[in-house]
Amino acid sequence: MKFFCLIFLGVIIGLVAIVPFSLAETKVITADALYTMGDGESPSSAEAQVLQKAKQAALEQAGTYVEAYSKIQNYDLTKDEIQVLTGGVLAVEVLEKTRTMVGDGLRFYTKIKATVTTDKMEEMAQRIKGRNVAQEYKNLQGEYTRLSRELETWKKVAAEAKADAKRQTALDRIKESEQNFARIQQNEAALLRRLEADSLLFDRLKDLDLEGVIQALKDGANPNAVDMTHKRKSSALDTLITFGAFPRSKKEKNEKIEETTIELANALFAHGGKVSNIYDNEILFFPISEGWAKLTELLIQNGANFRNKMDGRTPMEWAIHYNQPKIVEVLTAHGVRRVDTGKASVIRFISAADRSDTSQMIRLSRGGDIDVNAKDDRDQTALIAALRWPIDEEERYRTIMLLLELGADPNVTGESQLRGLEGIPIHLAIGMNTLTLNKPYGDSKRLATLAIEELLKHGGKVAHRDSTGRTPLHIAAKDDNVVAAEILIAHGATVMPRDKSGKTPLDYAESAAMIKFLKSHGATENH
Repeated sequence: MKFFCLIFLGVIIGLVAIVPFSLAETKVITADALYTMGDGESPSSAEAQVLQKAKQAALEQAGTYVEAYSKIQNYDLTKDEIQVLTGGVLAVEVLEKTRTMVGDGLRFYTKIKATVTTDKMEEMAQRIKGRNVAQEYKNLQGEYTRLSRELETWKKVAAEAKADAKRQTALDRIKESEQNFARIQQNEAALLRRLEADSLLFDRLKDLDLEGVIQALKDGANPNAVDMTHKRKSSALDTLITFGAFPRSKKEKNEKIEETTIELANALFAHGGKVSNIYDNEILFFPISEGWAKLTELLIQNGANFRNKMDGRTPMEWAIHYNQPKIVEVLTAHGVRRVDTGKASVIRFISAADRSDTSQMIRLSRGGDIDVNAKDDRDQTALIAALRWPIDEEERYRTIMLLLELGADPNVTGESQLRGLEGIPIHLAIGMNTLTLNKPYGDSKRLATLAIEELLKHGGKVAHRDSTGRTPLHIAAKDDNVVAAEILIAHGATVMPRDKSGKTPLDYAESAAMIKFLKSHGATENH
């Protein structure tokens, strides 16, 4: 959870890397149609009919292209869904239209250019998949076909009938068909607008654009829509908070952002939006971390689960972790039990170590009631929490030194919450400081070196093994952390330890510098 900013940056970098290989394709289709206006028809209706016929011809051609493209991109759509997708991405421009007298009738001709672009095809495909729009669109196309046939039938009756009741009935039916045809056109446009409105809704939520969100909802956007276009599927409400409010809160005044977010959330709720049991399980995390008590209350009132664990902690435990007393009061008012004083102090102490708040750590430890090696609800000690970050600033280094002075044991293990790096202090110190040691910036190399040496001086095992049997030197070799390897060897690390798979640090080494260093200290490949 707390690595959101890093993940977000990674997404941006990934997108930049992908862009050159995902340029939009364009398919241009021309189509034309003829239509002869009959008795009782209006010219405007006849123009709508001929345009519909031309569009239908273009849709058939475009559908073949869209279907082929969808298969290549693995969109996994049904034929009916492909038809909706085609209609949604097709942009029509009238190139030519004429009216010509042919016998006693007026013939209408229309030529159109239909353009299909693939830039938004994936997004549209994800919005269509699994929804009822495919059947709705299919029904509309069926209605077009039925009405066209009925209209031709009644035109023929009107032309052949004399000026009697039969002819009048035919003329009435023609007028009725025109009205129904116009209604179906409106319904089709509304359906496609609805699909586009969902996309606009997510964009406006990310921008915290209240007017834009309200307009999108008026245009038919679904307040319970789910953005399926990314690996991390996101509800409208989650998009508002996670991708709209939270990033903005780092740049602007928190109070103003909270007020705007509440207005936007209320707009979603007013249009039928609900907290999703599937996509909003962690919807309270950012409001709690920012201390947004009013927004937290609003979300709970609308069904947010305030007992659900988020990243291993309950909302109450996160409120204590981030030192948010107003959130504690909100949760208590909803019947959530307070965390006992001792546990709360441990959570606060470890949280302070995590963010390098040495002043808070000193205040909490003054009474002598804090066990510096105690673990929180996520099985972390304060030392593990402090070492989960690069030691690139004086305050981070002072935090580690303070913990060691208070009696932190560098051999007490726990959970790191990091992939591929277990909660062993010396392993974390090596694994998190490859750049700070080998590509230093500012005073990072000196600080990281001193911190690692202090861990070892305070009893940290230079050969401490993780669950796979790897020692700190294995970690250094794998990460090409030559400076750390030098420190470890200087403190007595053996150069050829084997992990549970039988590999030595040399087996993990890939860079010439690391291989040369290990071999210079006796590592051999024939072992």
